[in-house]
Amino acid sequence: MTLPPATERNAWRQAIIRELGVTQEFDVDTERERRVTFLCDYLVSQGLQSWIPTLYREVYQLSLQQALNYSVAAPVGTVIGALFCAILIDRTGRRLWFIGAYTLLVCGLLQLWLVGSATAFGMMLGYAFCTLWTGSVSMSIFLYTAEIYPTRMRALGISWATFWLRIAATVGPILVGIVLPVYHIGGVFFLFSIITCIGLVAAIFMTETTRRVLEEVSP
Repeated sequence: MTLPPATERNAWRQAIIRELGVTQEFDVDTERERRVTFLCDYLVSQGLQSWIPTLYREVYQLSLQQALNYSVAAPVGTVIGALFCAILIDRTGRRLWFIGAYTLLVCGLLQLWLVGSATAFGMMLGYAFCTLWTGSVSMSIFLYTAEIYPTRMRALGISWATFWLRIAATVGPILVGIVLPVYHIGGVFFLFSIITCIGLVAAIFMTETTRRVLEEVSP
C-alpha cells in the first residue's frame, strides 16, 4: 500500500481540523506517548483481570468459591491504588507518577514470572500488588488526557482515548488466551512485563502538566 505524499496528508489533516472547528494545535509527540502509555496499561490490566478467576480454577485447581474469594484481591488493590493516586499525584507530578507506577508494575510482574505464580496464594499477593499500579495509572491517564488537549478538542481527544481503551481491553484477553496454553502462566506475566516496559519508556518522555496552565501545555 502506497501512502499519499506528506503534503497531501498534511492537507487532509488541516481539512479535518477546520471541519471540526478546532483552531488550537497540540503536541503530537505527547499524544503518541500518552496513547502508548494508555494502551500498555489497559492491555495488562484488562488482559489479566478477565482471566483471573479462570486462572485460579484451571491453573491452581481451586474450588469455585476459593477462586472467587482470591479474585476479590484485585479490585481491592485497584481501589487502594486509585486512592493513593488521588492523594499523591499532585505532589509527585503526573510524569513522575507514571514512571514510578510503571516501574513498580514491572517489578511485580517479573516477580510473578520468576516465583510468585508458583502458588495460588503467591499469585493473589503478587497480582494484588500489580493492581495497585494498574489502577492508579488507569485513573490518572484520564486526568492527564484532559490536561494535554486544547479546550475545543478535549472531548474529541478523550473519545479517542476511550477508543484505544476498548481496543486494549479486547486484545489483552486474547493475548492471554494465546500465550497461556503454550508458555503457561509464567509466560503470560513475562509478556506483560515486556509490554509494561514499553509503557515505562513512553512515560519517561511524557510532558509534565502539573502546575502548568493549558495555554502553556498545549498552545
